Amino acid sequence: MPLLRILMIFLFGILISCEQNVPYEINQDKEAEAFLEVALKEAGTLEKWNAITELSFIKKTRMYLPDSTIEDASVQRQLFRNYPQFYAEIEYLDDSKKRKIIQINDEVKYFENGTQIIDSLSLAKAEINIRTAYYVIGLPFKLKDKGPTLVSISNEKLSNDSIVNSLQIQHQSDNGEAKNENWWVYFSQETNEMLGYLIYHDNRYSYILNDSTTVINGFHFPILRRSMALDAKKENEYLRADYVYSDIQIKTKEE
Repeated sequence: MPLLRILMIFLFGILISCEQNVPYEINQDKEAEAFLEVALKEAGTLEKWNAITELSFIKKTRMYLPDSTIEDASVQRQLFRNYPQFYAEIEYLDDSKKRKIIQINDEVKYFENGTQIIDSLSLAKAEINIRTAYYVIGLPFKLKDKGPTLVSISNEKLSNDSIVNSLQIQHQSDNGEAKNENWWVYFSQETNEMLGYLIYHDNRYSYILNDSTTVINGFHFPILRRSMALDAKKENEYLRADYVYSDIQIKTKEE
């Protein structure tokens, strides 16, 4: 199954609005809210995140089948700006179509071989891809956006037997209805650093772990990530994807 189709099926529910850090008027768990404030300070602070004038990196992705053979691979250059306005760009570096997605505030444009594509389905896929990319690289800061609801905080044991703080997240649509998915975002109990997250959607789980991270300009950022696929009972686990991040740059308006 093509990578783009997999992303459409699995990530359709997380088309998160890029409206920046607008508190969502819904009953949030107070203990979870208090912990998130601590975690955001550890991650680099929300104020500094909002002041980013350039966040750019190269992302190499490999997708695997259950038998460990490679299904697909891609290399992307991703760039995001939160200040003075929201700007996002994904360029596919090893792609025959030379695909490129650009978003300025809420407007998304999609290009192939330098030509803007206006086909509604292609544009919808591009919009999901770029907004999803921004959401997952922007965690935990994106938990302050309109949409995510902090349901609870608890202790949880990961597959490596470490005990973490787990924030359960329910995402809401623009009209306030709950989306058919649940997230658990994991944080170290010793340092409050985000370690990864678990997603339940379409009757299965996806477990994303940060295997290696670095600190750039005060922000924690992944270098190596992997995604484990599990069934509805959290069984039959296999490596679904791995991600390598390089050429990372983070600049803010204070610089």
